Amino acid sequence: MTEEIELKLALAPDDVGRLRRHEVLRALKNGPVATRRLVSVYFDTPDFALRRKKVVLRIRHIGTKRIQTLKQDPLPGRSALVRGEWETPVTADRPELDRIGNAKLRALVAPQFDGDAMRDVFVTDIQRTVWPLKLGRNEIACMLDIGEIRANGRRQPVCELELELALGGRAALFRLARQINRTLPLRVARVTKAERGYLLAAGRTPESEAKAGATHLDPGMSVAAAFTAIARGATDHILANVDSASAGKNPEGVHQLRVGIRRLRNAFSLFRDVVPARGGAALARELRWLQQQLGPAREWDALLSETLTPATADLDLGQGLRPLRRAAEQRRQVAYGQSRAVLCERRYSDLLLRLEAWFDALAAMAESNPPRADGASAVLLIRFAAATLTQRASRVEKLGRKMHKIDDAELHKLRIRVKKLRYASEFFHDLWPGKATKRYIVALKSLQDSLGLAHDALIAVGLIRTLAADAGKKAAPAARRVLAWNATRLERERKTLIRLWHRFAATDPFWTGD
Repeated sequence: MTEEIELKLALAPDDVGRLRRHEVLRALKNGPVATRRLVSVYFDTPDFALRRKKVVLRIRHIGTKRIQTLKQDPLPGRSALVRGEWETPVTADRPELDRIGNAKLRALVAPQFDGDAMRDVFVTDIQRTVWPLKLGRNEIACMLDIGEIRANGRRQPVCELELELALGGRAALFRLARQINRTLPLRVARVTKAERGYLLAAGRTPESEAKAGATHLDPGMSVAAAFTAIARGATDHILANVDSASAGKNPEGVHQLRVGIRRLRNAFSLFRDVVPARGGAALARELRWLQQQLGPAREWDALLSETLTPATADLDLGQGLRPLRRAAEQRRQVAYGQSRAVLCERRYSDLLLRLEAWFDALAAMAESNPPRADGASAVLLIRFAAATLTQRASRVEKLGRKMHKIDDAELHKLRIRVKKLRYASEFFHDLWPGKATKRYIVALKSLQDSLGLAHDALIAVGLIRTLAADAGKKAAPAARRVLAWNATRLERERKTLIRLWHRFAATDPFWTGD
């Protein structure tokens, strides 16, 4: 086995020429530049059994040669940059089980070879240009991949940069990426060509929105390792929705991107006292900036879907609402344009590179300091989680007791506190598996959803008044009726909140039981 250590970056096709002429590549070049064609066929079972095991199997055609490759992504307990890779020359165009030299990996994939169940799923056809670079004592292969992925008659273009470490420390990959990014915008691309191929085979694209995946903590983890796992999961959530948010075709893309940012900000807040402070505060501030930049697009989406659409149906306004809706659509398009511009900014891509470098440094620390065999790490993590959950639940309860007479400003504070408690509960749910945990999170989610609807109703007041000013006097009657409808909705939601609060308050905290 070899370890593949690489950083994947997305590159706009229009910037390929600039990359080829980039001063950083010219200054660091450490040998001849080479270009060759790589055609790779990826195999799996019809139900994608290998993918579920996080194993990738392909046969790469390089001229007349055939190379069978297995990748395990990621290696357990290792940096997200590090993948296990097993390569073997083969003569056939189909996978050969007996050519897998690693016994453990061969046993892992052997069941999928029974009955010739393996089939080709997708193909990547890539023109790869490689610049050998030397950065200090580090040697890096800078690889530009241009081509396409093909699956089931569908095609998707590929234009990306891979920085693969040949010699030296992983931090050099981020230093190089940030140097290039100063003058040529790059984007961290956690989704591999293999993952994109699977999405294409399933009829999806990276532009499809993705919800947050479950965070799984090993009970033997240290507190710092738990933070890294949680923060990486939130970062993956962000990266999985950038393409959808940039495309601007699905409102859920922007929403899920902002959820990912909020989850990551909450991870920073949750572990503030136990993770290295160096760099963390600055990253948290940049995440707040990014979330604020995406806020207007989400607000106009919510107004159209949660206010104007149901108000039209309830009030039977018909043509009367057209000026307001038209003005809202125009405002939304402007906000989406601003979001796309932000996601193409060097500041955004530099933030993601800094995050990845910071997380990788934490992973390196964890690799050099494994959990203690006596289980002390797990005890510390459970104590930390219980204390954190108790503190956040107490803050929620303090405001929730005033639910019958809570004002708008306090309602906003309660929404934020409930959201933080829900994220913490979901982050730590593995430490207390069972029905009590599920009941608590379900009750908390219902309360959060209702608080979100109330918040949308409060925000809608200012937005509707803005639209009335945009649309002119003819829209004034419709605006007044929508505002009245919105006030009724808010009052109804406040009553719902009281009921949901009592249900939540009667639910026992899952972390205090035996």
